[in-house]
Amino acid sequence: MDEGKKYMDKGDFQKAKFFYAKALKLEDSAPARNNLATAVFLGQDPQRALRILAPVLKETEEDSTGAINTKVNPYTYALAYRIYCALGDMEASRQYLSQAVRRFEKDLACLRQVLPRTKLYTFLEYTVAIMQAAADQQDHRQVFELYRRWKSEHVHWQNKHLAAVACFNLGRYKRAASLWTPISAEHRFFTLLQKAAFLLERGTVPSFALEYEIPSLEILKAIETASCLNMVLPRYHLKIQQYTNPIFNRLHSY
Repeated sequence: MDEGKKYMDKGDFQKAKFFYAKALKLEDSAPARNNLATAVFLGQDPQRALRILAPVLKETEEDSTGAINTKVNPYTYALAYRIYCALGDMEASRQYLSQAVRRFEKDLACLRQVLPRTKLYTFLEYTVAIMQAAADQQDHRQVFELYRRWKSEHVHWQNKHLAAVACFNLGRYKRAASLWTPISAEHRFFTLLQKAAFLLERGTVPSFALEYEIPSLEILKAIETASCLNMVLPRYHLKIQQYTNPIFNRLHSY
């Protein structure tokens, strides 16, 4: 699955689907279906993504002994929520976000009894998927509430970024800037967002909303180069001066 992840990080969902489909043929497992369904979903085909995920969703949550059933995990539910929302089936989607939250907390309690925190990194990354599910529906309060609920469990910079965007869109610009501060060293992209928050806090420009979407790693790395910064920064400031949405949500065009 490493090849699939490599292309996912680049935002090349077509190639990622190819490698994840091969992995699923070798082993029909929940992780394999989760990965392929994610690539298909992000490739703008939610109907097919749901068909891929359906066998996993039908699995019972626990076996007769009460042990963790690895066929169903928090990520599966969070992805199902995103897919059903994309399909416009809000009634069907409603159950999955709450199931993702409950499953995460239930499994975490079990895992803590047998594993040290150093071994829980991959599992704790599920918090990103659950927060992203809420972000898909622009539920800013829910995104920030989930961040606060699991504040001691976050292990990835995306948690802070999602919480920062939620605060930004709620008009809590100082809080948003403070959340971007510790991850600003990751990429200059976050420094740009932080500057926008400071501008709005000072009332320099009218309020506007940010998207939650994070540029691919390839784009983020490109932003760090001088040539790309020379293109991005002038356009960014121009957009601010024109009181319209900044360039952030169009970085994929570079």
